[in-house]
Amino acid sequence: MMIYNGLLSIASAVLLALIYGSLFASASNSSETTIKSCVDNEDHCDNTADPISDSSSNAFTYPKVGDSITSFLNPNLFQDPETIHTIKQQLRAGKPVMIHNAFQPEYAEAMYQDLSSAEDAFELHAYAHEQDDFSCYHYNIYDLQKYTPLMNATLELFNSTATKEFASELSGRRCGGQTWPAASWYKPGSHSLPHSDWADQRTVAYVWHLTKDWKHVRSG
Repeated sequence: MMIYNGLLSIASAVLLALIYGSLFASASNSSETTIKSCVDNEDHCDNTADPISDSSSNAFTYPKVGDSITSFLNPNLFQDPETIHTIKQQLRAGKPVMIHNAFQPEYAEAMYQDLSSAEDAFELHAYAHEQDDFSCYHYNIYDLQKYTPLMNATLELFNSTATKEFASELSGRRCGGQTWPAASWYKPGSHSLPHSDWADQRTVAYVWHLTKDWKHVRSG
């Protein structure tokens, strides 16, 4: 079986209804559960605040081959048994989960800056077809030869055995196959209509959103 990954996306804050450092995981397109490391009412949630205490003293280092994603996630969330139970419960029921401030902020910032510096490598991807009632218009890097060292290290992290075992434990699905990456950039005017990301034998889909300073009133 395969695990599908929408590896990374960077978006205009006025367009994408997600916040810097959020992780969205799904096995379907059902209504989602949102997990935050701040207050529950997202209208009043300070999404720009540092979600990890004393994180300024933590220097970011690239993931190494064989590392698990758990070493780079927000410990305030992923070391909390109740949070893990909620994520498991929702994913195993086939429901999407959005996790705000999922990653350690040093990693999210490094990835954001890395993608920003690689803007010239993003190519327009536009699709519209009435038969499947879907259209999209955004920018992507599909050619792995154009990946930066940090993007390659991140792909290795998400493709590691330890990470896929963690995904299997959370989702209750087999995730032993290849990780498929796609870096996306949503600029003003970009869009994707709702879709499940299901194809072939993909078992789990995720998107790491890196939009900064997004506000709920902007929709998206």
